Amino acid sequence: MSLNNSEKFLICNAGYNTASVLPDGTINTCFDRKESLGNIYTGFEFKKELARCDFKFCDCPLWSFEKNLHAIAKGRLPANQPAYDAFLHWHVTYNCNMFCHYCTLFPGNKERDLEEKKRPAKPINISAMMNVLEASGKTFLISFTGGEPFLVPHLAEVCAELTKKHFVCFNTNLTMLDMKLFEIANVDHIGMLNISMQIQPMEKLHLTDRFVEKIHAMQRIGFSRYRITVVADPALFPKVKHYRDKFGEHGIRFKLIPLIDGGGVFQGKAYPESYTPEELEMIERDWLNEYFPLNNTKVNFLAAAAL
Repeated sequence: MSLNNSEKFLICNAGYNTASVLPDGTINTCFDRKESLGNIYTGFEFKKELARCDFKFCDCPLWSFEKNLHAIAKGRLPANQPAYDAFLHWHVTYNCNMFCHYCTLFPGNKERDLEEKKRPAKPINISAMMNVLEASGKTFLISFTGGEPFLVPHLAEVCAELTKKHFVCFNTNLTMLDMKLFEIANVDHIGMLNISMQIQPMEKLHLTDRFVEKIHAMQRIGFSRYRITVVADPALFPKVKHYRDKFGEHGIRFKLIPLIDGGGVFQGKAYPESYTPEELEMIERDWLNEYFPLNNTKVNFLAAAAL
């Protein structure tokens, strides 16, 4: 590989031991690069080589979501040895029960964005999916995201079948969580629930009490593998202390995370660029770096050229 030493780039494991899955089962190298590897219902194959990537921004940074697999792919020791060989980040549906103004699936196309969010989620073909995963010979961590993944019919049953061998985790607003998941799936194979608490949309839809009850239900059964974040919508800042106190009364604590690139415009200002120093002090700004691979790349060019 011939490289210009002044050029920054990322040697990425997307497509090598991680991949992005779309609602119809199509498996792509990643969400940004629509290079098809196959389909989760009919068969797919990972690439044999790591990819060089010069994307300045990732909508779905697989290299960052699974850093242990990223390290292994590059021949490095992972921080923690995973119990799985590969990672699939599955946008299992675009359907969502909330319509947060800062959430855009298709930037620049509001009409399609709304249409996809309203489209009912389709069930997963469990037998076809399991046959393909078994044929791969690998053990997977599958991250279910959306939209809202728990709008997918019978997702608990899907996970019960998957967790006999594989592992699952979730990105969810939690309000549609089916607690049956913890009764019929292998709980030891349920990883992190990344919970995005949509405070003001929940208030408008009268879902706040349901959210609190879901948290308490998980606490009652002793499930603690979850973390709660709140998107730092600029309109939220005047009431952040109020919400910390309100949810704190229920034992619920959250971290503020920034709007990602292209996150929206508020009062004529584009975000995340327009956060003030005071606002940045309130949020987990390092989280934003995960979406900018080139900003985080520290490449030994001689070592990279040998890959």
